[in-house]
Amino acid sequence: MTDPSTEQHSNASEATRSSPRGRRLLIEVLLVALGVALGLGAETWRQAREHRQLATETLRRVRAELVDNRAAVDAVDDRHVQDLNAIQQYFKADAAKRQTLAFPFSGTHPAFLQYAAWDVAVATQSIQYLNRDLVTSIARVYAIQRQLDGATRDITQVMYAKAGDSDVRRSLAPFAVYFGDCTVIEPRLKRELDAVIVQIERDLGSTATDQGQRSARP
Repeated sequence: MTDPSTEQHSNASEATRSSPRGRRLLIEVLLVALGVALGLGAETWRQAREHRQLATETLRRVRAELVDNRAAVDAVDDRHVQDLNAIQQYFKADAAKRQTLAFPFSGTHPAFLQYAAWDVAVATQSIQYLNRDLVTSIARVYAIQRQLDGATRDITQVMYAKAGDSDVRRSLAPFAVYFGDCTVIEPRLKRELDAVIVQIERDLGSTATDQGQRSARP
């Protein structure tokens, strides 16, 4: 048995929908809902576009910094190999032979590495918009750079501590260790830099292609 009140409510709703005023109200509600949906979609698209632009700018700055760091290492790595060999030859020589050899140390000649672009990317959290695998590769490169810089910082402290030491062999030994570390770390750093720069350029290329395709759409 049908509840009379239910039938009356149903009839009233049907009457409202079928009346001109009810139809207008329904259309207005649908238009408002559509406008809200379009607005949210536009905002989402705008944010995604800003994130892509931020990622591209971040990658370009980091790439430029890593290219400069690669050049800095390339400028000194051969020198460090030569300095290590010179100290080793000096240690192997007897007293008479050493008199004919030049003193095998003329400075550490470190690679001056930059971190500003990466530090800014981390501080502003723009790395969250980058490819995770690429971020891992970049972070690994900067970790190796810090390892090299740590060795340079340590040997600088030794230089101050041993200033004025008259024992030549004792004063040269730490530099042999430092140059030995450099000849291990620097080739590895160059390989990692070469690989990650290629990755960044590939990512920048794909980003540019995607943006070009989106711009070409009607």
